[in-house]
Amino acid sequence: MRAFGLMLLSVCWMGLQTASAQDCGEVVCEGQLNVNLQDDCSAVLTLASAAPGFDCAATVVVEDGEGADNVIQGCGTYKFVVTADNDPNNNCWGYITAEDKQPPVLETCPDDVRGWNTYNYGFQEFVCNDIDKLLLDGPATYKLDADGNLIEGSISSKHAKWLFKHVTGYATFTDNCGDITVTVTDEVVYGYDPDCDDVTIRRKFTAVDACKALQSPDVCYQDIYITKPSLEDVYCPKDAELSCEDDIKLDAKGNPHPDETGYPWLYQAFDVDYVKGEDDWEDYEHKAYLNGIFCNLGASYTDGERIVVCEGTYKIVRTWEILDWCTKEVYECKQTIKVGDYEAPEVACEDVDYDNDGHKDLRTYSTGPYDCTAAFHVPMPAVEDNCSSWEVLTEIVGFSTDGPVVATIAPGASRYVSGIPLGCHFIKYTVTDACGNKEVIFCAFQVEDLVEPIAVCDDDLNVSIGGQGLARVYADDIDEGSSDNCGPIRIEVRRRVLIEDYECLDMFDYDGDGEVIDDELQLSVQFGDPDGDGVGQEFY
Repeated sequence: MRAFGLMLLSVCWMGLQTASAQDCGEVVCEGQLNVNLQDDCSAVLTLASAAPGFDCAATVVVEDGEGADNVIQGCGTYKFVVTADNDPNNNCWGYITAEDKQPPVLETCPDDVRGWNTYNYGFQEFVCNDIDKLLLDGPATYKLDADGNLIEGSISSKHAKWLFKHVTGYATFTDNCGDITVTVTDEVVYGYDPDCDDVTIRRKFTAVDACKALQSPDVCYQDIYITKPSLEDVYCPKDAELSCEDDIKLDAKGNPHPDETGYPWLYQAFDVDYVKGEDDWEDYEHKAYLNGIFCNLGASYTDGERIVVCEGTYKIVRTWEILDWCTKEVYECKQTIKVGDYEAPEVACEDVDYDNDGHKDLRTYSTGPYDCTAAFHVPMPAVEDNCSSWEVLTEIVGFSTDGPVVATIAPGASRYVSGIPLGCHFIKYTVTDACGNKEVIFCAFQVEDLVEPIAVCDDDLNVSIGGQGLARVYADDIDEGSSDNCGPIRIEVRRRVLIEDYECLDMFDYDGDGEVIDDELQLSVQFGDPDGDGVGQEFY
């Protein structure tokens, strides 16, 4: 085998290269060849270039991993083999270096930008401190395929990926031979007055191919403009209402702090809570608050005298002044702040536990001894109101919550009521605070007759025995004016029976001494028919 020096390979487009001749001798290959790849990143190695002077039929194969043929696919150095068709043992080999001499070509360059379309707040311009969110942390890179399509996962940082995708866009290049690496760098250009002039980020995109790191002569520049806000961009805080029941943060003068009531604000392209590279930007509100110096703007306020509306409720008028020290102009706006008692008092029934079992019982009042109504001192409810004083109107409502009003206790009046009839009733409490907030509750109670009847008897009654040795005594004979405070009474009378013959009366050995001597035997018929069987009840 013989190898010759370096020569430049001519390029033609054809299939496997063969020649026909007889008795051509030994195949001799060129040892090292160079070839320039064409627009489709390929070239063809001919027999004349691979083994000059060999005129017999032969096959040329380039070992580029893309098939057993003489077509070179992609840049690199590959081994080639030439084999005579009439003698497989008559062969030679050499190397060929394929070079891509065409640099990447700029396809698209992103437009200059002044803002971006946010998720919920439309188009927002970049202002002052948005620069920190727009600047790359350093040179960023990404890769494109030959057609200029972004290769997934190739962007070097999360922040760059987020900016390119959602905010600024990116440049694309094409190349005849495959993957392209694009490098992105930022340069900050300040105006004459850094505090007041706009700032420009000049973003530069350069590209190299994958074969020889051949740099494209095309360079893409994108300008990102960042402006200073004006007074026209400022929004005054809305009027605020605060509850006096809340733990309100106060300023040095004892008025509600702007942390509670709000600051003047303006839109910005990014939220103050934006974290580079995070994708939760859809939840941002894109607001910058003037709770300090913001770019060229600053805000301060003064409060007017308190206007008292009612006890615990007042209003103040807050005047905001916003200064633009670049233009020396001042914008003034007013905010009304109300601290008020908006909640009704909290009212609860006072519970009772008569049997001390840990469970509340139904409040119960007894009738008086001389009539069938109750008289009692009505308890106050449990009331809480953190802001103002309050008063209680108390009404006794009969039998249901929408029943008739039996008694009324005006605020501050004596809480003693009388004439409350038997039954279940409600105490209706109407609690009103100094600002007119009202709460109404109903607390159940009952009136019962807990007074026993008064029995008045004739204790010196003499009864005459008739001819048959019998006598009858009726309740009316004994009653001397028994009474009850709540209506009709029932009077029953029975006798004490002393039995002389105690045979078969063991059941009446009440004291358990084995005999019934001196034991009282009682037998009577109860008045009426308590169990409803039509027969009076007999008992001893």
